Amino acid sequence: MAEGTAWGEWAPEEILNDTSSGVPLGFIPEKLLNGFNYEAFFPDYTMSGTADILAYIASAIIGVALLIIIFKILGSIIYAKKQSL
Repeated sequence: MAEGTAWGEWAPEEILNDTSSGVPLGFIPEKLLNGFNYEAFFPDYTMSGTADILAYIASAIIGVALLIIIFKILGSIIYAKKQSL
């Protein structure tokens, strides 16, 4: 697996010290500091008692399955509305 964090999953300290533009940013954007917090089902794509690679794959499978279910439900609702017109 790749080293470092995934794109867009940076902690405020990582933004502060980011040197990808050649110089450190030097500040943390206000919206990042005062944004929202949530508890992830699988923090860092891990599950206790499971090897990291297996937890990573399981997280991907669960995520894709949830998206398929959501889009199937939305598709059914839209289809039903079109049929009732």
